[in-house]
Order: sequence, then C-alpha cells, then structure tokens
Amino acid sequence: MADDYVYADLVLFEKFKNDSADAISEFKQIKTDYETLNTNLMKQWKGQGAEAYKLQANHIMENIGDFETNLNTLNEEVVQVILDAYNQVDTDLDEINRNPEKASESSEG
Repeated sequence: MADDYVYADLVLFEKFKNDSADAISEFKQIKTDYETLNTNLMKQWKGQGAEAYKLQANHIMENIGDFETNLNTLNEEVVQVILDAYNQVDTDLDEINRNPEKASESSEG
C-alpha cells in the first residue's frame, strides 16, 4: 500500500525560496566589489577609454537592476503561487490517500 501513496514533492520549490536569501547576499557583495573595483580603476585611468568604460560599467549596473527586488518578486508572484497550489493539491491527495473509496465515488458521480 505504501507504494500507492501519491504526494506532491515541494522540496525544490522550498529550497529555491530558502536559497534566495543567500543568493541576494552574495549578489549584493558582487555588486559592492564591482563598484569598488570600478571606483579604484577610474581613480587611475583617465581619458576617452576610461569614459567609454565608465559608461559601459554604469550601463551594466543599470541593466542588472535590483536583484533583491527581482528575486523577491519571482518568489512572491511565481514560486509562492506554485507552492500554494501544490499545497492544496497535497492536501487533496492526502484526503484521497486516506479515503480512496470516497475519492473513487466522487470521480464516478
């Protein structure tokens, strides 16, 4: 009977949500390091090449945007919705697993 038990596995979704905090911290450090590197470079480098580089570096930072906001939005608007749906399915499957005869009657009627 144990082989017949059906469940929704949410481990990867939960792991993604939990790992997001670490990813946000790591990305903040990368941004800080990138900004420090560029600041130090621009102190030493002058001229048209430096100005062109600075424009590109700033453009990169603008395109990256706020990683924390983007990841939080993904978690709230996608991952959490999926988790909520799967949790409901899991609840429904639990009832089916506990009362398979009742579930069979419901699907027939």
